[in-house]
Amino acid sequence: MIPKMRREADHPEKYSVEERYALARHVIRLMKVTGGIHTKSYGTELLPTEGGYMMYPNHQGKYDALGIIYTHREPCSLVMDKAKSNTILVREFVDLLQGKRLDKKDVRQALTIIRFEVSFPASSSSSISVLSAPVVIFLPRISRSRRILASFSIMVSV
Repeated sequence: MIPKMRREADHPEKYSVEERYALARHVIRLMKVTGGIHTKSYGTELLPTEGGYMMYPNHQGKYDALGIIYTHREPCSLVMDKAKSNTILVREFVDLLQGKRLDKKDVRQALTIIRFEVSFPASSSSSISVLSAPVVIFLPRISRSRRILASFSIMVSV
């Protein structure tokens, strides 16, 4: 499955967003069956039907983002910590969903991702979404450092 994920991620012009998202959901289903994991989704009817929105997992577990992707019917993308996104299979998921890698050490790059690349078409007529889907899962693994937390709070408030 990993070579197929890599092939579709490397050629987004050949495969639509829906096809790549369906492959990601299929791979997650295979992992769920193999691991004996059962996922129940609650409150999906409360999600907006129009425009974009951002979702956050309630904690940074290994399955949180996969559970959201599996239960979310419409294609979505993700923003993830750059250091954690370069392992096998995680790299394929980020590239397949055309996700963005957030470098915690580069505040300017993080600000660019948060302000411009995670802007939704419905929020402003002039903003252009760089991500492939208007729905984003935000997965920064923020450390307990006060300096880093302060820089993130400043970026979000701008």
